[in-house]
Amino acid sequence: MKLIRHFATLTYLLLSILTIILLVWQHLGMNITYRVFPNPDIGISIFNDDVNGGLSESDLHLQNGTILLDCEVIANGLTHPFCGINLSLGEPGNEWDLSDFTQMKIRLSMTSSPPDTLMIYLVNQEQNDDGTSRERANLRTLSPSTKLIDVLIPMNSFHVPSWWILLHPDGKQSSHVQLDKVSDLRVTTGDATVSRQAKIQIENIQISGKWVSSGTLYLALLSLWVLTSLSYSAIGIYQLYTNAKRSQSRAAELQEINQFLSIEKNKYESMAKTDPLTGALNRAGLRDVLDKAVQRLLERKRRSSLLMLDIDHFKQLNDSYGHDVGDKALMELVRLIQLHTRDGDFLARWGGEEFALICLNTNIASALKLAEKIRSTIMQTPLAGHYLTCSIGVCELKSADIQQWFKLADQALYQAKAQGRNQVIVA
Repeated sequence: MKLIRHFATLTYLLLSILTIILLVWQHLGMNITYRVFPNPDIGISIFNDDVNGGLSESDLHLQNGTILLDCEVIANGLTHPFCGINLSLGEPGNEWDLSDFTQMKIRLSMTSSPPDTLMIYLVNQEQNDDGTSRERANLRTLSPSTKLIDVLIPMNSFHVPSWWILLHPDGKQSSHVQLDKVSDLRVTTGDATVSRQAKIQIENIQISGKWVSSGTLYLALLSLWVLTSLSYSAIGIYQLYTNAKRSQSRAAELQEINQFLSIEKNKYESMAKTDPLTGALNRAGLRDVLDKAVQRLLERKRRSSLLMLDIDHFKQLNDSYGHDVGDKALMELVRLIQLHTRDGDFLARWGGEEFALICLNTNIASALKLAEKIRSTIMQTPLAGHYLTCSIGVCELKSADIQQWFKLADQALYQAKAQGRNQVIVA
């Protein structure tokens, strides 16, 4: 859980840095610009009111990289009089997607007598419900200068003119600006309805924006933050679930150990953990040791071994020399065994003259050597002035079943006794 928190903190730190970098980069950089004019790939032509039956006339000239349109606007009362310039951006199927662009910069001038406005159209190709094609007019009206100046036009300032909505009353987002398939850019004379002379000069047109729009970037970053938070939340919930299951499993293991050791839970805290005669652990004292053995096996795959030891013919010693001698022999036996064991070995009096020696992190081969050493030492060392022997059963812990572990070691012990005593048998 601590490692997950560490990675989560690092992830959120890196995500914060990435967010700041992308936001700053999007604001100061990520720029993309389409040059409409001058551009050799852009077709330039006259666009007058003759498309609607008008009579206006104009001459188009290209001089020193500049578009010049001389226009005689003729009002005939049949249609709105205008003249203008059409810049073809792309053939059908190859239109420009200007949806994420933010600004148009156009360097132009216009003179008109009488004065007039100037209209900028972005023509978007789309389909009717019946599958036929149509052109959507996206309009921006300007009050032009008679001097050649740069005009900055926000792309969100375009709108669909009312006359276009009147001609297409289908309710299909008729008033919405659409710039995903722009085929033409048109610059025309404006709202005046009288005959007039006009001259339009265009030196440069470019449309700029960002590689990634602010809205797209914000949505992507928000999605990334939400996804990261949900991922770590899911990991945290899973970790809590796993810990809960592990706690339940461990509680069950401890309960099994307590039952095996005949320890009642409500009496455990008040029970002594050592045998008052020998100073060795008693069954209550083995509880934590057995828990360690099981946990090391399950979590680290480390084996532990059990030695069940019983003094041979101990009853005869008690009957012949009295219980005081027998008690002294048991005390000296415990001291002798403890001299030959390690820090990770735990000796407990199991009952009477029977002892259990739990050796943590010890495989069966090492346990067998230790058992032989203890058996030999006991045989050669007088206890309470008498030479005694012992029988030992050895078993390696291979699962969390403590009861089975002790059962196998006990069976090996009784086999050693049945085969003549003073020997070690491995289960």
